[in-house]
Amino acid sequence: MILIQILLYMLLQFQQRGCAKLTGKQRVVFPELLESRSADGGKVLRITEDLTLNLEKSSILSKSFLLRTYDDRIMKHTYHDGEILEEDLYHDPKHLASVMVSEYNGIQVEGVLGPTLRIKPIIEQRTVEGRTAHVLYEIADDPNHNIANVGVQWREQANISERNDKAGSANVVARPELLAAVDSTFRSEFKSLLTLLKYIIIIFNSANVRYMTVQNPSVQLKLHALEVFDEYTETMFLYRVDGYLAAYRSLQTFRDYVSQNAHKYGEFDAVYLVTGLNMASYNGYGWNVDIQGIAFVAGACSHQKVGMGEDVVGTFFGVRIMSHEIGHLLGCPHDGDSFGQYSSVYCPWHQGFIMSYKVENSNSMKFSSCCQDNIRRFVESTGRCVLKLGPNGRISKDNYTKVLPGEYITKEKNMQGYISGSEGNVS
Repeated sequence: MILIQILLYMLLQFQQRGCAKLTGKQRVVFPELLESRSADGGKVLRITEDLTLNLEKSSILSKSFLLRTYDDRIMKHTYHDGEILEEDLYHDPKHLASVMVSEYNGIQVEGVLGPTLRIKPIIEQRTVEGRTAHVLYEIADDPNHNIANVGVQWREQANISERNDKAGSANVVARPELLAAVDSTFRSEFKSLLTLLKYIIIIFNSANVRYMTVQNPSVQLKLHALEVFDEYTETMFLYRVDGYLAAYRSLQTFRDYVSQNAHKYGEFDAVYLVTGLNMASYNGYGWNVDIQGIAFVAGACSHQKVGMGEDVVGTFFGVRIMSHEIGHLLGCPHDGDSFGQYSSVYCPWHQGFIMSYKVENSNSMKFSSCCQDNIRRFVESTGRCVLKLGPNGRISKDNYTKVLPGEYITKEKNMQGYISGSEGNVS
C-alpha cells in the first residue's frame, strides 16, 4: 500500500499543470466488474461503494477509421477497423461517463466519470485480490482563469424559410462526420500513437454522451479520422507569437488550409483541432489568455467547418470545450446571444448550459432548449450534410488512396497490437 501511495503522489504531481487543476480529492480504488451482459454488451462496474456505473456499449467510430500521420514531411495513411478500436468503449448516460474498460490482465478502467471526476490505472501489474489499482481524481478550473470559448460569426447566412423552420424533425438523426486533429505539442505528451488514439476516442465519446441530451433532431457524433500533425505541417496554419497560439488568426488560417486541401478534408462535415498550446487573443493592450476554444457559428458543411480547443493530457479537460465548439459549428451561438437566424436570447447565460462558460450544476453537461432549436434550424438549412450517411458511413477509403496509398490494418492486426501491448502497425 505504501508503494501505491508513492506512485499515486508521483502521478498527481505530474498531472498538476496547465489550466486544468486537481482539486486535491484523489484516492486509490479497485474497480470491480459486477455483471457483464452479453446480450446488449453492457456492464455493471463498481468504482467505489458509492459509485456504480451501468455501462452501455458505445459506437462513435467509422468502420474504416483513418489515421493520418507525417513521417519526414511525408503523409501516411493507415486504416483501422473501427469496431476493434472501440471494442472496450462504454458510456453511462446517467453519470455522463465515458470509459475504456479492458478485462485483459485484470479490469482496467480509464476515462471520464462525470463533469470533474476521472479514473485511470496506476499500477498495471500490482493487484489486490485480482483487482488492479486505479487513481480516482477530480479536476477543476483554475479559479484565477476566466474560461472563454468563442463562436466566430461570419457574414454568409442561410435564408431559412418559415416552412423549413417548422418542419418536423422528431425522427431525424444528425450524424456529423468528423475528423479530429492534434498538434505536435499535444502529441508529444503521449508515449505512443496508440495511447493518443485511445485518449481521443474517450474524449469524443464523452462529448457524444453530452449530445445525447439533444432532441428533435437527435445528434450522434461520428469520428472518421484522426490526423496527427508534425511541426513542419502545422506551421502552415498555426500562428504562434510570444509563446501563445493566436486564436483568431490560427482559426482563419486553419480554415484556409482545410479549404485548400479538399482532397484531405472535403468528405468531412467538420474538422476539430485539439491543441496542447496556450490559446490567446490580442486585445490591443496585451494577450488575453482566457480563451480556450474557438469555432465558426454554423460553420459545419461549409468552408468554415473548423474549430479548435485546448486540452491538458491526462485530465480530459477538453471535453466541455470540444462539446461547446462543435455546438457552435452546428448552429448554436452562446446562450443569451444571437447570430442571424440563430438565436439563443431566450436562454439566459446564467443558467449555465454548455453554450455558456458557467459550470455550477448538471446544466453544464447539457444543451439549452435554444441551442437545440438552433441545431434543428441548421440541419434543415445549410447543415443538411450531417443527415447524409450511408450504411457504413460515407467516408470512402478510395478517396484517400487515389492521393496516397494507405495500409489497411485488419481486425487480426489490431488484435495483435493490443494483446502485445505495443502499437502494432500503428506508426
